[in-house]
Amino acid sequence: MDRFLALRKRAEMLGAVRTFFAERGVMEVDTPLLARAPHVSAYIDPIEVSRERYLVTSPEHAMKRLIAAGIGDIYQMSSVFREDEAGSNHNPEFTMIEYYRHAMAFEPFLEEVLDLIALFVGKKEYLVVSYDEAFERFADGTCDVPGHFTDEERRFLVWADEIEPKLGRNDTFTVITNYPPEDAALAQVVEEGGKQVAKRFEIYYQGKELANGYLELGSKEANQKRFEAENQKRIALGKPPLPLDTRFLDDLGNGLPEQLHGIALGFDRLLMLQLGTSQISDVLSFDWARA
Repeated sequence: MDRFLALRKRAEMLGAVRTFFAERGVMEVDTPLLARAPHVSAYIDPIEVSRERYLVTSPEHAMKRLIAAGIGDIYQMSSVFREDEAGSNHNPEFTMIEYYRHAMAFEPFLEEVLDLIALFVGKKEYLVVSYDEAFERFADGTCDVPGHFTDEERRFLVWADEIEPKLGRNDTFTVITNYPPEDAALAQVVEEGGKQVAKRFEIYYQGKELANGYLELGSKEANQKRFEAENQKRIALGKPPLPLDTRFLDDLGNGLPEQLHGIALGFDRLLMLQLGTSQISDVLSFDWARA
């Protein structure tokens, strides 16, 4: 691929995303790339710069602090950093689009997110499938999972090996909704149809996850419990626990708006689809190996 052509397209699309949000009255913000404490996740490892600072894995905490203070609808496009994530679809430094909408129901929020993605790949039909339905539709038993894995590990492997590659095919987006409560991350958990489900959704196209969104969990206490649970998972996986972001938690003292939807999209993956490349290095000025 022509490297300079890709970089020109990258600049063009950064501008197109900014125009998209400006037309909808969503304000751009710029938050720090270095944080005193990282986002706590069992499966995402931050890059520690010093005893007092981590490179952010997402601008989520800082953006939610602004929302809790009353800033309104906001978005950010920024570099984010994750340890040991390198490959054809991953680079330890990559560009994330993250944005939040107040008082917008799920359906119009989803439609807006799909309109944003359409800037890169064009308008498509979409299919909404619950997490449980995805297993019924797409799991075919071809994944050979050794018996010593836990149920959660087995479920993760079946999802990655059997289900994900089949999502978003036939030129249609697949939207996965209603995740198990243990996969809620920072999404609200509610009762629907007699069972607890996480109000989280992910968007797939051509077997690639493009976006991860939540009906956001608002209270300080609930967020702290989720972080503590993720640290317990880290310990079980043989990883060190991470410090809690107390400034983030304190700023949630009055909670977030009840109907706050947020989502993170991988800008580089969207650009890969637009340019028809399978290598993330093709859409970066310098990837991890060349930086």
